[in-house]
Amino acid sequence: MVYINSMKGNTCCISTDRLNIALYLLSPKRAVMFDSGLPADFKEIKSALDNEGIRPAYIVTSHVHYDHVGNHINFQNAGAKIWQSEFDAGITKDFTALGACFYTERSSALSEDRDFMVYKTDHVFSVDKEQISIEGFDFKILNIPGHAHSQLGFITPDNVAYLADALFDERTLCSKMLFHHDWSEAV
Repeated sequence: MVYINSMKGNTCCISTDRLNIALYLLSPKRAVMFDSGLPADFKEIKSALDNEGIRPAYIVTSHVHYDHVGNHINFQNAGAKIWQSEFDAGITKDFTALGACFYTERSSALSEDRDFMVYKTDHVFSVDKEQISIEGFDFKILNIPGHAHSQLGFITPDNVAYLADALFDERTLCSKMLFHHDWSEAV
């Protein structure tokens, strides 16, 4: 079951059985979504948003792993604009870049299994900046490398941090071996 919880102010959290996605309401009906979840959860995520009358206008990417960008194309096709770092925009532009960065698989194999991970970035931003501004709302950028090549966190205008896979609950830590690009940077 997928549900939306209010966190603080205009910051909410979409919770699925497997992960949490931050949501910042620009208005009662429009939102900035931080990551988009797993493709298998799309219908439930969309249904939870529809039930609240919320439409993601923007998706900001923390890092390009399949469970964070799995529905970017689906929401982009529904009108959301994708914001990504320069690094992540380069990874998702084609299967050659995607394969070179993560999977070391043939492009043809990736195009069959991970076709949802190649898409057009609508707005590219530099991680050298302290923040990004969307429709006059400022979101601080946190560089938190280690888990991914270029993982980011964000702080909403309500002063709520979204750290993606840089913060784990006890159940997650005990249930699986976590992927880290560089453990020394993650400590």
